[in-house]
Amino acid sequence: MGKKFEAAVKLVEKPAYTLADAMPLVKKAAFAKFDETVEVAIRLGVDPKHADQMVRGTVVLPHGTGKSVKVLVIAQGDKVREAEAAGADRTKSDAEAIYRLLEEKIIPLYYQRSDDEVPHDFIQVMKAAMRSVAPAFSTRRMAKEYAERFYIAALRPPEK
Repeated sequence: MGKKFEAAVKLVEKPAYTLADAMPLVKKAAFAKFDETVEVAIRLGVDPKHADQMVRGTVVLPHGTGKSVKVLVIAQGDKVREAEAAGADRTKSDAEAIYRLLEEKIIPLYYQRSDDEVPHDFIQVMKAAMRSVAPAFSTRRMAKEYAERFYIAALRPPEK
């Protein structure tokens, strides 16, 4: 075991915690330089070997992820006006700019191959694109932000 992991293990004093106790502990014990994961185990008392006891589903967090949503509509004619009236953030002109960028810059890079038949410039562009958006889609970032904005905030005593 590494020193940091041992230090984190020492912080855990009991096998189970309430959410209110666990969230500050999780934040205190985080030490990695990458996105860490938190797993929650819930004992339901069911036997998954029996079909009538299978528990499956998804949960939509009550306050979403805390991120705003942008809507891009690719349409023509009256549909563009309908989309704008319905609250679309971006419409056809933005889509046309994206198409132009793809057709004139990105796609040609894919076909520019070196002697080893690998599109190195295209790969560099794709890697840069992934690096630029990955932090926004990190599960750790979303869970941390959600916990801070909604759960931990709800645990604080009201201001007087």
